[in-house]
Amino acid sequence: MGARLRAGARTGPRTGGARPRGSARAGLNVITGAGATVGQALAADPRIDGVSFTGSVRVGTSVRDVVTSRGGRVQLELGGQNPLLVVADARLDAAVEAAYAGAFWSAGQKCTATRRILVEDSVYDEFRERLLARVAAGRVGDPADPKVEVGPLVSERALEDVLADYDGALFVVSHDRYLLT
Repeated sequence: MGARLRAGARTGPRTGGARPRGSARAGLNVITGAGATVGQALAADPRIDGVSFTGSVRVGTSVRDVVTSRGGRVQLELGGQNPLLVVADARLDAAVEAAYAGAFWSAGQKCTATRRILVEDSVYDEFRERLLARVAAGRVGDPADPKVEVGPLVSERALEDVLADYDGALFVVSHDRYLLT
């Protein structure tokens, strides 16, 4: 497995290594890299007792099939919608900041990005007004600028995917499109 991991993986915080089943020492490894090489190697490796995966339903189904076919355990978070709940007694300023950060930090390109906001009727209008004002005040642009809050999407294809998700939607706040070369 080492050679396969060296082919493109980066290791994150390590508290242990891959160990045979039943080993006395347990650990957690965070490994990032191209899923087709690193992910496949990890999912198929019989020395790894379990795999936790966050991502698409299509890839998660494949991970599940590979891991369980060798008797391993798998935990999946797939196609998450990551709702934010705003209740009537919420501190609305804090809820607005949580919604803004959850939806827009990292340009929304993270598996934990807020995808839906569910708001109690009694505070909906006020929350919506404050959130729209916050979005309009957001600083979009070159992420090298420390004043910028939202940088670009990772690729033109990512932008096309986002726009396709909102085909027919009404946009009430708009920012200029920034292209970085």
